[in-house]
Formats: sequence, C-alpha cells, structure tokens
Amino acid sequence: MANLSNLAENRLSMLEHQRDVTDQMLASATECERENEGADWDGVIATLTDTKANLDHQIDTISDWDQERLEDIAYDRADYMRQLRLEDA
Repeated sequence: MANLSNLAENRLSMLEHQRDVTDQMLASATECERENEGADWDGVIATLTDTKANLDHQIDTISDWDQERLEDIAYDRADYMRQLRLEDA
C-alpha cells in the first residue's frame, strides 16, 4: 500500500508541475493577445484553459482517492486495535 501512496504522490507532483507550466503558458498567451490585437489567440487560450481544467480534475481525483485510502487504513487500524482489546479483555 505504501507503493500506491508513493505512486499517487509522484503522479500528483507531476500533474501539479504540468498545471504550473500551463498557468505560465496561459499567462503568456493572454499577454500576447493583449499586445497583438490583430492575432487570434482565442484557440490557444481556450486549449490551455481546458488543459488546466483537466489537470485540476486529475489532481482533485487523485487527492480524493488518496485521502479516502488513508482514512480506510486508519479505520482498519482502529478496528484491529479494538479487536485486540476485546481479545485481551
């Protein structure tokens, strides 16, 4: 199970980095659009916005999954400890 958590952490780290890079690209594209009124940056900005939303969704999904997994582990451990106390009683 620790390996799954490490994989989730690595994936989250990569996705967060991709989101940061996408944010920078989006800011640059928005600035280019302002500076070059004749150029059509709408498609680029829309694509980057969609990409960022997709990355945010993946980050949220993995974070939620990992949190649920950790809660399950804590519950199982607490249940195990209760069983040990009952056996000792």
